[in-house]
Amino acid sequence: MNSNKGWLWGVVIFTVLASIICLCICCGLSAGLMVYFIAEDSGQVSQLNSFLEPESTPLPPITAEMPSEALETLQALVQAETPDADLHELGIRFRDVAPDTPRVAATTNPDYAEGTIRTFIVSDVDKEEQFEIEAELVYKTAHVYMWVEEGASFDEENLQKAADLFEEHTYPTDREFFGSEWFPGVDGDPHVSVLHARNLGNSVAGYFSSPDEYVRAVRADSNEMEMFYINLDNITIGDSFYNGVLAHEFQHMIHWRGDRNETTWLNEGCSELAMALNERSHEDGNYEVGGSDISYSYATDTQLNSWPEGTAGDASANYGGAYLFMEYFLDQFGEDATQALVSRPENGMESVDAVLASLEGDFDHKTFFANWTIANLLDDPTLSNGEYGYREINPHDPTLDIRYDKSDYPLRRISTVHQYGVDYIEIEGRDPLTFTFTGGTQVKILDTNAFSGKHLWWSGRNDESDSTLTRIVNLENVTTVTLRFQSWYHIEENWDYGYVVVGTTASGQIPSDLTSPQISWEILADSRLGCTTDDPNGNSFGCGLTGQSTGWQELTADLSNYAGKEIVLRFEYITDAAVNQPSWALDDIKIVADGELLFQDDGETEVLGWIPAGFVRHANVLPQEWIVQLVTYGAPHPQISKLLLADETEGAWLIPFRSETQRAVITVSAIAPVTTETATYEFELQPAE
Repeated sequence: MNSNKGWLWGVVIFTVLASIICLCICCGLSAGLMVYFIAEDSGQVSQLNSFLEPESTPLPPITAEMPSEALETLQALVQAETPDADLHELGIRFRDVAPDTPRVAATTNPDYAEGTIRTFIVSDVDKEEQFEIEAELVYKTAHVYMWVEEGASFDEENLQKAADLFEEHTYPTDREFFGSEWFPGVDGDPHVSVLHARNLGNSVAGYFSSPDEYVRAVRADSNEMEMFYINLDNITIGDSFYNGVLAHEFQHMIHWRGDRNETTWLNEGCSELAMALNERSHEDGNYEVGGSDISYSYATDTQLNSWPEGTAGDASANYGGAYLFMEYFLDQFGEDATQALVSRPENGMESVDAVLASLEGDFDHKTFFANWTIANLLDDPTLSNGEYGYREINPHDPTLDIRYDKSDYPLRRISTVHQYGVDYIEIEGRDPLTFTFTGGTQVKILDTNAFSGKHLWWSGRNDESDSTLTRIVNLENVTTVTLRFQSWYHIEENWDYGYVVVGTTASGQIPSDLTSPQISWEILADSRLGCTTDDPNGNSFGCGLTGQSTGWQELTADLSNYAGKEIVLRFEYITDAAVNQPSWALDDIKIVADGELLFQDDGETEVLGWIPAGFVRHANVLPQEWIVQLVTYGAPHPQISKLLLADETEGAWLIPFRSETQRAVITVSAIAPVTTETATYEFELQPAE
């Protein structure tokens, strides 16, 4: 995201005769900053997916046979574990932070008095600039400080009422359901601070910054507090939107403490749910829940388990999908299971599977996802023991992708769908039809091929993570040394970075424990690595790769300065919270010493000596699974048939149209982990013989 990534939630106001106006509050996350953006747009949200004739536009091929490497890749991903990014530990390795630096700034409660004035570091999200302001503590309760920038105008009575509402309702509601923030936290203070400031960005409502949870020795821009930021230029203190923002951001603060590298979509769904829980449990309902679910209803081919990189409004449907998923989970399994989902150490769909397994149910997240797509279509909790509807909310009906009737048959169409997205295809008829479906059998992880052969090394794709590929290299008997490797990357620009790192010791010998303080770490800054030292957001630890490469590039680095000793060679990929991109791939890694090949790994076979933590060697292909369902409408109620449930990729079925059943909807979803590559499918509808 080109701003401090954050949380987006949409407030969408619909009218029947007038053009539709969408007020979207977008929140993106970068460097741990969760930012609300305000954007106004007119015009109905368009459905991006379209169904195309085969000859209209080149689409990914529907491959008949899945390669054996696809299952091998899936197994490798299942076994891989990616370490969390710990800014404190990274600061010790790369920023000369003393190893004994404490993780808290204070152990005694400062208990600021009203009237206290202190300096804060804030961000102009639009310009990606930080600056200092002075702010006064104008009101406090037992658990919240209300700070206001000096010189800013505000309604003191509204501020006090808002603080009291947060103290009496939002604070206990979020904590009871989602858990506790870090308490008393980095500053030893039980208060959550809310800083009201100006010039945070033309489109920004507010943000939460997780770097504030670190001491300044580790993160120079930390305010060393548990706190939120509110932009006085764009938000009114004390209205329902303001109250919803605080409920939303407080959940993020809580989630950071409990599971800081949780997938963005699940974390966002929890924050949207936090607003709804506060609204439902307050006698006046004085919280803006928003209308992101409406945005999702117009764009159901939105990948549920991914998050876009972009500006205000881009993630409205993502917020809506994540919110509906969490509401549906709560509706189906109750508070205990939903709270377990929040607290599980696993992330995303792995967390969903872990909770479902603990419930001893007969299905996994794929079946749950399938039921959810039908619940969004029908919203009828009287069907199938409540599996196909919501009890607490009434979501907007999804826009059906396309409608076919008897004049269209026979027909053949080919299209794409996002992973964990859904296409709704409406069909009508009076006579039985044969529906034939053929889905792709495989999907790439990255939009490329290995530079040579089939296999490559991949950094993995996770939020707030620190992936490494490490080996010890003996350079004792050489004088000139060059590292060469092929590099492909698509990395969130200026927020996430890939590095080439060397570890050395004073003795020239590397201990078996690579976490030993005897090892000094250096990020290489060789110009031939194509890395950058630009660091507009404070995330970089040195010369790193960021943005997007133009295909595969051969990168080199001179290691001659390390000749005569053992070294640790490491490729390291560090991400911040929220948005991530397909990440970093390596191939054909070579070390040439004194003109001779000292080491080589082309990725095609397992080369001993590597220590991967988050990095995975794979063939860049996964099995493509499909969920295809049929809903037929007729008395006394709709009938749901699960045609494919992540078990096959093709089939043919009879749709029993007759006088009392003349309408049906087919749902199509693609299921594959980690990738954001779309899946291709083909279907036919023709009169039954």
